[in-house]
Amino acid sequence: MDKGLQWARSRRAGNISELTVMLPIRRGRIPGERRTYEERLRSVLGALTSSASSTRLAPLNQIPTLHFGRVAIIRPEHYLVHSDIPGIDYFDHPQDQYTVKDEAEQLGHEQSKEDQSEDVQPQRNTLASSQIQEQGAAFPARDSIQSADNPERQVEDEELARLQTLMERRSPSKREKVPKAIDPYQETFSPTVGIPDTGKRKVPEARSFLLTLVIFDGDPIVYLREIATFIEEQFDKIFENCENYPYVRNFEEFWRWVKRFQIQNDTFYTPYPNLSVARIKELELFKRRFDRFVSKVRSPNGYKVGSLDELFDEFLRASHQISS
Repeated sequence: MDKGLQWARSRRAGNISELTVMLPIRRGRIPGERRTYEERLRSVLGALTSSASSTRLAPLNQIPTLHFGRVAIIRPEHYLVHSDIPGIDYFDHPQDQYTVKDEAEQLGHEQSKEDQSEDVQPQRNTLASSQIQEQGAAFPARDSIQSADNPERQVEDEELARLQTLMERRSPSKREKVPKAIDPYQETFSPTVGIPDTGKRKVPEARSFLLTLVIFDGDPIVYLREIATFIEEQFDKIFENCENYPYVRNFEEFWRWVKRFQIQNDTFYTPYPNLSVARIKELELFKRRFDRFVSKVRSPNGYKVGSLDELFDEFLRASHQISS
């Protein structure tokens, strides 16, 4: 029985969860602007990254459960490597050029060898025999023994292997085809219903995607509600550049939108599954205060420099600890 499409599920380790969403970026230019949605998205992400690294009051720091967050724009040039799609322009593979040149040189070399006199052949046989002796195997393989008896066969086998390598390099299935940059304005040139064809070359539709990966405490829906509470405006500025974005204020529609584009994460690992963001920050502060306490009690050379009892009481008060 066909169950239809199933929602992707977030993976969880202890109290820590992940959410991976791959969103199609809107195509074309923004009405009233010269830039595309993708260009505006890059600008918004750049500003968000700068603010996150410059102040602790940045929008992302207001989310109390967020461990890590990654956002990447995936261009068609990224996921079309090794593809072979009509209408997509690819770079000329440098290996193909090298192979043609190399083969021409090799063919010229083979022709010159055929024109050489027969007195060169004993030198080749001697060289082949010496290479076999240098192997020094106690029990040489059968092919090695046959090559030692017939040095000409060894040379022929080497030439055959070389030619096979050249053919594999030339084979289209072995090439790493790299697409050229795709014009973000190309949809303007594509013929549409009701508009006559301008005669320009038709190109297949290739979208850019916004890949978002976040790791947080608790359940995904709780995390998304925190986003709606703390950074609704900044969040909207990012994802309004993606298709069918319903805006966070319409939370139920927003939740279904996220689930629609969520993709399954195949592997998820965390070395501290039971430590929340709040607890990690507490431990960080505790360690910093303890180091300050130690520096007051002991000098770098190990001598006592302060009253241990008084400084320890000060440390406990600063750490909000109560001694029994």
